[in-house]
Amino acid sequence: IVYKPMVVRPFFGSFVLVFIVALLAPEVARADGQLSARIGFGAGKRFTDTEDEVVFDTSLKSEFLFGPPRHRTFRIGPALEIRTADFWSIEGAAGGSLLVPTGDFALLFTGLVGYAHRKQAPSGAVGVGTLSWGYRGYNYHSIYGWGLHLYASARRSLTGDEVLEFTGGVEIDVMFTTIIPALAVKNMFSSEDPHEK
Repeated sequence: IVYKPMVVRPFFGSFVLVFIVALLAPEVARADGQLSARIGFGAGKRFTDTEDEVVFDTSLKSEFLFGPPRHRTFRIGPALEIRTADFWSIEGAAGGSLLVPTGDFALLFTGLVGYAHRKQAPSGAVGVGTLSWGYRGYNYHSIYGWGLHLYASARRSLTGDEVLEFTGGVEIDVMFTTIIPALAVKNMFSSEDPHEK
């Protein structure tokens, strides 16, 4: 009979991993989720094999981050981004974000993978890294916490021709860019007093 210890070790390692996850699961289940969505406006430069050019980007960025139910705390969770550069591309990406508190302000590290369909540059899969800094509120009454950030972003092609972009700008919460203006317009043309509701 030949003894094969390597068969036992992976099983033992898997058992330990499942045990640790089971111990941590209740803590994860009690984590509080906060949603944020912002519209970004920025500019930068695109580098390709044929030519370099200045680009202006517009994006919708959103995260659903989990952490303790309080302000000024680390949070982590999934992230999404929809973006266009010069209105000549449509790009979508998904990944994750880590929120690092720095007082009332916070750093947000985001890593994404997605696809960019471009008319004036090669299309293909892209990897995106973004660092944001700014105000990130915690909402004690709702899952939505608004934010106002400055950002710097780098994206690089993962397939096809080499494309590298560096951009920076500002991210303004959709509450200020879309929802509040839309409610103001609605109230202008409505005969109802909004304070009566």
